[in-house]
Amino acid sequence: MRLHSERRNQATGSSRSCRLVSPPVICAGVGAGAAASILLMLWVQSVAASFPPGPTFPQGSSKASDSQRPRVALVLSGGGARGFSHVGILKAFEEEGIAFDLIVGTSMGAIVGSLFACGYSPAEIQRLVHSVDWVRLLGGTVSGSELVSARYGEARGLVSLRFRRFEPQASPGLLPAQRVYELLFSLTAEAEVAYGGCYDSLMVPLRIVASDLKTGQPVVFAGGHLAKCILASMAIPFLFPPVPWGDSLLVDGGLLDNTPVDVARAWGAEIVVAVDVSSIGEREVRFDDMIDVFRRTMDIWMTRTNQLHRETPGLLLRPYLEQRSPLDYAAADTIVALGYRYAKAMMDSVRALIPVRTNWQERREGFRQRLWKKMDLQMEPARFAGLERTHPSALRGEMTIQSGSSFDVQRVVRDLRSLYATGLFDQVMVRFQRLEPRRVRVIYEVRERQAFDVTLGGSYFNREGESGFLQFRHLNLFGYGGKGLFSLRLGPERDFVASEFHTRRFLGHPLAIQAAAFWERNRPAWYRAGRPVGRRSFDVAGAQLSLGVAPRKERAVSLGLTGTRVVRASQPELSLTRSSWNTRSGTLLLCSDTVDNPLWPSSGNLRMLRLERWFHRWGGTMEGSQLTWRLRGYAQTGRTVLGYSAQGLMTSGRLPEEFWGRAGSPDLFPGLERGELWTPCFFSCVAEAQFVENPILRWCFGIGVGWSAERVGRLFSSEAFVGARAGVRLLTPVGPVMVDLAYGEGGRWAYYLSVGYPF
Repeated sequence: MRLHSERRNQATGSSRSCRLVSPPVICAGVGAGAAASILLMLWVQSVAASFPPGPTFPQGSSKASDSQRPRVALVLSGGGARGFSHVGILKAFEEEGIAFDLIVGTSMGAIVGSLFACGYSPAEIQRLVHSVDWVRLLGGTVSGSELVSARYGEARGLVSLRFRRFEPQASPGLLPAQRVYELLFSLTAEAEVAYGGCYDSLMVPLRIVASDLKTGQPVVFAGGHLAKCILASMAIPFLFPPVPWGDSLLVDGGLLDNTPVDVARAWGAEIVVAVDVSSIGEREVRFDDMIDVFRRTMDIWMTRTNQLHRETPGLLLRPYLEQRSPLDYAAADTIVALGYRYAKAMMDSVRALIPVRTNWQERREGFRQRLWKKMDLQMEPARFAGLERTHPSALRGEMTIQSGSSFDVQRVVRDLRSLYATGLFDQVMVRFQRLEPRRVRVIYEVRERQAFDVTLGGSYFNREGESGFLQFRHLNLFGYGGKGLFSLRLGPERDFVASEFHTRRFLGHPLAIQAAAFWERNRPAWYRAGRPVGRRSFDVAGAQLSLGVAPRKERAVSLGLTGTRVVRASQPELSLTRSSWNTRSGTLLLCSDTVDNPLWPSSGNLRMLRLERWFHRWGGTMEGSQLTWRLRGYAQTGRTVLGYSAQGLMTSGRLPEEFWGRAGSPDLFPGLERGELWTPCFFSCVAEAQFVENPILRWCFGIGVGWSAERVGRLFSSEAFVGARAGVRLLTPVGPVMVDLAYGEGGRWAYYLSVGYPF
């Protein structure tokens, strides 16, 4: 398409046509490639010639005002992590006072260029680049404080299918873009509100380029919701969902125009300096390394695209980045330094082309002062756009903005995160509505999730075998955010069927309700003197109702009542006879959870206390109590994640063995098989260190100690356990894969394997 368009334009003498759009929103992202994305990009390019050309730029307002000096434009290309070199180049330009009147950006170039245009210095952008955990940001990891209510009772499967009116719906992208949006919204919201979304009013006029999947034409943004425009410019197909805009679906601008020199020319720039970070030189490629082959393929594709479709700038800068791939986000500081050194080396050529100088620091200070004067605003209560099934009152508890409150971007971001954490929406964005000169209303634009889905999954543990589950969920019953679940789990040790309803906020209030009915058949291994002697067999059927409050999302308090019937099978080899009884119990649960990701942790703490009291058995005399507590914490220093885990169980009264605790795993007693130790009382503590090899691989080491006792009153004579473990954690598309080898008391070895689930 691009080659065909250039030939047509050469014949007519016109510039290649693009579409100018001036809409409203805010956020950001970073391009990272995938093989499927490249295939889609090449397909779009191969058929784009069949699409009609888009409308040309309107004249007048989009051009710079006439002046005696030539107008200068800086064009920043896309290139994933290689685009961090733009920061170093801007730093060198600012030190030399190199002046330019327009920034045009694609993908990563749009991110860096937008921050600079909003008044951030290159040094501030570099500090931001250094501080951001790009892997977690691009992966959309949700913090523990937003997941505490949804982390228990639901299985996370390897395969999840969504349905709309009984028709399966595929996910529009492998990675969510919400976290990226939130980051750049927090950075650019003030500039957008102050200047009404007009990019020509920023410190430097700005243009952002995206690609329209519907028309096959590039789209140029000259104003509107800045974060949404950036999100569209970096939305790699298949990796990130396309960004809807009216009737269009927008994706990464690098698909059609990775170095948009033509946009600068159409704006009226007479001097164009283009920075192309996609160019590569010759290098060795490992035949047996699929990732290395993919990275090289992406480099070649981006370079070839630029060669076919780039107009000739006045000066083309190609920083020496051959050894850095578009996925090398961990080397951000190094890439910034490479861009800075290259710009310094090329400064003579830049000075010769651009004779005009400016003091960027004074210019930035003046822009910030004007910005601060415009930020004396008051907010009105937020409204919602895009709600179809969800009742607005169900979201009332997530909002903290009150009428007359001062404009506060961080408060808007907190409410934004709260809305997304409900699990009801695939995307939440923000639009501002000016009501009068000093008043503004926040409008949350939401895209609701498909309410019904089916989840499949499975796991394998040594000496236990395979387990699997099938789960049906409705995520928004009655429009108030209630969840309905039906779960079926099958395995060698446990079969489980349950139907459950729970809601985190009842009618918009912080009241949590859970009601469930369940049946399970247990066949756990039974050990004597550390050796398995058979399997116990008993069935449990019952119902549960609990009420709780969650005054803060990372904290919850609940009270529950459970009624069960237990049937124990006759097993002469274990000296057990058939028996059955009914029980009822009350439960108090206190929980505080800020762990960022329970399967791939880096920071946060978990504190949980559970007290259960059994009443007199119907038709019998059983009474007792059980106290369970758990502590867990993580902290990351450099490339090392340090953590601890402590757990204890105390039982009093005359409870049957079916109600005892079952311990044994890398987190409790390294060296013991999972569920090997049946005991009414135990305590364990494990210290661990995880060494981050790369964003998807960790090496783990831990040592644990523990005690167990038959009765609480005999802790002094309890048996002690000491064990150590080593393993690996690998982040895969189906979830974290965890493999551990443990050595415990008596010289025993144990092996653990898990896919997508904690041990």
